Amino acid sequence: MTSPIRRYADLVNIRQLSAFISKQALVYTQDELVEIAAHINAVTLQYKQKQAQHFKKIELQKRQKLLQQHEFSTQKAHDFRAILSTAAASNQLPSRLYAKIEQRLQQAELGVRDKFIILLQSPATEKWQGIKSKLLHQLIQDLPHTTSLLTMAVQKLHWQTIHYESSQIDTFPPQFFTLASTQIKDRIFTSSSQKTLSSGLNNKKTSQQLANLSLLANILAIPLDINTALSAQMTNTNVTEETEAPLESAILLQPSVNYIGKLVELYQQKGWDAPTYEYTQEGEAHRPHFIMQASIIINNQTYTSEQKQSSNKKAVKQSVSADLIEKITHLPAKTTASTPAKSNFVGMLNTLCQQRHLDLPYYHFELMEAQDFGQFKCLCCLVDQQQYKHETFAYSRAKKAAKQQAAEAMWQLLHPS
Repeated sequence: MTSPIRRYADLVNIRQLSAFISKQALVYTQDELVEIAAHINAVTLQYKQKQAQHFKKIELQKRQKLLQQHEFSTQKAHDFRAILSTAAASNQLPSRLYAKIEQRLQQAELGVRDKFIILLQSPATEKWQGIKSKLLHQLIQDLPHTTSLLTMAVQKLHWQTIHYESSQIDTFPPQFFTLASTQIKDRIFTSSSQKTLSSGLNNKKTSQQLANLSLLANILAIPLDINTALSAQMTNTNVTEETEAPLESAILLQPSVNYIGKLVELYQQKGWDAPTYEYTQEGEAHRPHFIMQASIIINNQTYTSEQKQSSNKKAVKQSVSADLIEKITHLPAKTTASTPAKSNFVGMLNTLCQQRHLDLPYYHFELMEAQDFGQFKCLCCLVDQQQYKHETFAYSRAKKAAKQQAAEAMWQLLHPS
């Protein structure tokens, strides 16, 4: 009460409280209070909008002033992005700014938000299209940014979520082809086919990122030869690939054979324990180098593959599996006098997924309060070729047993006898 009354809403409350304390009729009715509140809200909103427009105008004048400066080298990343945004919105691209964008592009100093402004928030004039084309060709060296750019477009520009259609050729290593598409207003855009590439894509994520790059080029109506761009990238990485240790094997690997699956079938048929794979990863995250070795214990004796290395984790796993198969395939099966070896349905289900080119199943465990069926509940989830999700579950007092039973139920569901 001792503070100055600066708002009309405060005065209305004071009048109401004073009347109530004095046991007099209230100054305002309920309807009048609603009307006063609506009027105060409208005036406050109008004031805030005018205030925001005022500061936006000041900020725009500041950016316009920066845009007319002759020197951009001293600008920080945030200020440069503000200048870039102003230039794109006002369709201005001074020669000095164009040169600065090219410089930052060559030195890999453009952030993903800078690239978003240049590609998707600037006009389609000849000068802007020129810098967009250079940026698209530079993105072949920074493919992860293509995914970020499309995600930002979906969020900020209200494009439809990017839809991907992937196919795979069963070679060794496998080759992937991806088509990306989206709808912008009433028009549907699709990436170019990857099946015309001179070299196959052995990485599914790279295939998707190239599809993103092609989709961006088609949306912007900028010609982009993915084949040439990819070849240029491979040429730049040839030095690394040539110094890489060759992938050798004790046997001649057949591209169409899944040696990992054959090893699973072998140890399941002969009742052996599953092999273990030990590997180390070297090199940079985007150019990893894997060194791997596989071993298995049979009749208390350990058999180990030769050590293999490659930049492709699946390829090196195939190689050590093939080498281990060569060393143990002649050994006799494990036999017991009482009972035959129990089926490992977790391994059998993994083999089935590999044969059908499915993602491996996902297992979720839940600790049950009521233990009538068992202490653990295991949920097994698997997505088939038609992208239909299957779920099975099992209860047991042991976590491992619950997983085996859930896997067995899924096996029976997908592979009925």
